[in-house]
Amino acid sequence: MSDVSLDRVPKTPGRTLFLMTIGWLLVAVGWAIPALVVAGLGSRNAPEHTRDNYSYMVRTLLIGLLYATPSVILHWVGSPIALVSVLATAVTFWKVARCLNGLIALARNRPLADPQTWLV
Repeated sequence: MSDVSLDRVPKTPGRTLFLMTIGWLLVAVGWAIPALVVAGLGSRNAPEHTRDNYSYMVRTLLIGLLYATPSVILHWVGSPIALVSVLATAVTFWKVARCLNGLIALARNRPLADPQTWLV
């Protein structure tokens, strides 16, 4: 295993994509963990409608990781980039739509219609 070094991997777009994928995973997990902690701590003393928003955001983070997992696995096993791109784009739009839905509910000072949903 000592003969494996990043310097020995040719500097190609493939190498860049693999490094970007690893970096993306580190950033995604790196931001998800503090967000989960903040949501867990903030929901304790929050009013009922805000508590629903915290629950909705935690579910968005966890379900988003679950939805993104197939994209990452398919990328690593060498699936066609078009398939991986479609899945990753769908997950991204889903997460953005859920975040906007939660922000709109907060701005209107109203609870979410169904904070337990897996959809938007």
